[in-house]
Amino acid sequence: MADKLATVPFLDISAFNPAGGTEPAWYAFTMRFKAARAPQGLTREIFVQQLHSKGLVDVDIPRSTGLLHRDPLFNKPQELLQHLYSQGYTLQNKDKSFHEAQAFFEEVIKFPVYATADGQAATDRYVQTILEVAANWTTK
Repeated sequence: MADKLATVPFLDISAFNPAGGTEPAWYAFTMRFKAARAPQGLTREIFVQQLHSKGLVDVDIPRSTGLLHRDPLFNKPQELLQHLYSQGYTLQNKDKSFHEAQAFFEEVIKFPVYATADGQAATDRYVQTILEVAANWTTK
């Protein structure tokens, strides 16, 4: 699956690294949409919409949580945990920027994968359709 998706120039699947000899257990496969490598006019949102139109309605741009460093617990902990900050604890990341987390949030796309052999056909369909939609853009 990962090796096939790695052929799409504007998708980055580098989070998948089988070099360690282990097989990951997932409920979802994530890939990153690299806008700088995408054909002109293709955005992450358009790509996902086109996948939806081909029946892959579970392909998702995750927005269920968001970036934690924007939450008060992480950017104003002294207000929420006054008992700790009165003892002299200080923030380690005072500029409150997490560039890698921000980039991941802005690029990630996910789709379901199945843990059993009977789900393999569904996963294969997702991969094949992703490749077909990508090919429509890269062979123009």
